[in-house]
Amino acid sequence: MSPDEIEHELRKEWWFNHGCDASLYGDDGEMQCACGDYKREPLDVLRARTSARRAVEAAAIVAADQAEEKSRQDSRKRIDEEYARDRMARALVRGT
Repeated sequence: MSPDEIEHELRKEWWFNHGCDASLYGDDGEMQCACGDYKREPLDVLRARTSARRAVEAAAIVAADQAEEKSRQDSRKRIDEEYARDRMARALVRGT
């Protein structure tokens, strides 16, 4: 592949996968969205934009995973507490 072909493939990959929620416009060979023009903007600008959007997405995924883990821990704690209360209640009933 020539350097121009490599650059085009890189721009296309960033355009498809940069994480923008806006619809992508690709008619007539264009590579645009609400964020910018992936066909014409300098690569360093596109790299920075793509990296920033991916970092935001990654942080959201980590936060969701942490919230899910906290929910699992809370559920497990409630189950353990209910089990302990149930055992104590049974012991008291047997003891009286």
